[in-house]
Amino acid sequence: MKDIIDKIRKTKPIIHCITNPVTMNDCANILVAVGASPIMAHYIEEVSEITEGAHALVCNLGATDDYDAMKKSIKTANDKGIPVVLDPVGIAASTYRRNFACYLMQNLHIDCVRGNYSEIASLIQNIHTASGLDNKLKVNDIQWKNIKEFSMEHQTMIFMTGTSDYVIDGNAEIAEITDEAEAEQSDTMMTSITGSGCMLSALTGAFLAIDNSRDTLIKISQMYRECGETATKKARKLCAGSMTFRNMLIDEISNL
Repeated sequence: MKDIIDKIRKTKPIIHCITNPVTMNDCANILVAVGASPIMAHYIEEVSEITEGAHALVCNLGATDDYDAMKKSIKTANDKGIPVVLDPVGIAASTYRRNFACYLMQNLHIDCVRGNYSEIASLIQNIHTASGLDNKLKVNDIQWKNIKEFSMEHQTMIFMTGTSDYVIDGNAEIAEITDEAEAEQSDTMMTSITGSGCMLSALTGAFLAIDNSRDTLIKISQMYRECGETATKKARKLCAGSMTFRNMLIDEISNL
């Protein structure tokens, strides 16, 4: 992990993020914390040019006003061989978002889909799996065969996060990053803040800009969990709440 972070801080890769306004600032700050250079360009007349100069593209489907810009940016990224990360936030509850995610998977190349259990299940089955934006599924609900087939069909890496994290690559290899039983016992405030998943997707773009591989996703999962647990311990020690935790999480990333 340290080797990738050192490379990020040495090369300062430009990460073009088309993300939702709720978490845009946090995504930018956590990218700066890891040593990358964020740019949040949404206007359709400039996104192709911005993507051409970037080292990775991160598209968050919470930016529902910017779907045309995403299509244009992803096409440019595909033409230039730039890694693309798709965060299908909300598709488990929104037919509009889900249809767009399915369109992207069928017509363009996505290097990595980073989502929670509900979002991944919704994408591969094209169904509602939640009544809101939060994860409603458990590990026992996951259809592994469907996920492996989806990953192979689209030659995309699935980075599925929740109580435990999993990486499924285009060869249908599954890596369980955190033991489920151990993960359930860990103390983390990660779910107490808005945008922890969005920030992880942004960081995924920075890591894949250096090494676009399954092993890189495993490393970032481990890093993010460790930073979250450390930030939680520090916040609890201060008897602090969720906003203190958010700042401490970004601090932990910047102090790596």
